Amino acid sequence: MEFRNFDHHEHWHELLDDLCKQLGHFDNAHLGSELCAKIGRMGREDFEAAQRNLRNWRAGRHVPQQRNFVILSQLLRVGGNPALREKWNALYGRAREQSPEPEDENGTGEGHSVVPIETRAVVQEAPGRGLAGPIKVALVGASMFFLGVAAASVPMGWTGLGLSDENESRLIGHRPYLSLNVGDSAIIHGARAGECGGPAPAWDYVEVRLPVLQTGTFSDGGTGRRSSRFCKGMTAARAIKFTATGPGEDEFLLYGDFIKIVVTERGEK
Repeated sequence: MEFRNFDHHEHWHELLDDLCKQLGHFDNAHLGSELCAKIGRMGREDFEAAQRNLRNWRAGRHVPQQRNFVILSQLLRVGGNPALREKWNALYGRAREQSPEPEDENGTGEGHSVVPIETRAVVQEAPGRGLAGPIKVALVGASMFFLGVAAASVPMGWTGLGLSDENESRLIGHRPYLSLNVGDSAIIHGARAGECGGPAPAWDYVEVRLPVLQTGTFSDGGTGRRSSRFCKGMTAARAIKFTATGPGEDEFLLYGDFIKIVVTERGEK
């Protein structure tokens, strides 16, 4: 299907609602069923939670966690239109910026999560499979980052990080663009503690929630601290190290932040 008249939308939830209507999803019953079927959870509570989530997302009351964003992208066939895909990703990124900590879909406000936390999905070019295009949306374990609602009242500059003095002084930053040679490594981001002031997450927990890239692999970069909008200051984090293994380009979202990696063979210009 060729989607029509989507250029005028300025908010992600409006675009979502428009695409749903163009595909005939005037209510959320059929789409909610597809969401449940996608991950093999067809219980009554799962179906009701899916419908409730869809109502909230389409009304702009909540922004979906990234794993559900990926599933929606596939079900709505966004990847078949490059212009639509670009606008879809851009508006979602802006919505995440304006609401950096999406509603915890495992909590009472959103019911049970539509997609299990173990799921790993990548938005990539794959003929005949789901969503196409170069943008890869990192499927992070969002519940790890969206716990501790009371932490929103933590004062600016709070530093109860639970780290050794050596690691507490190490800052972990987000690098939106990297140009590397094959064999090079760099820290690209940090996975923060599940609760402000809590310890950095274990690497095993972080690793299974990272995207699969064509240009390289991820490894444990150790612990340190990073700035968090949610915690209003610094909090403990685990650094994510990227090692380039092959030439190419990857673009993806990680914890709501855009990252582009370009890898070339050593000596290439």
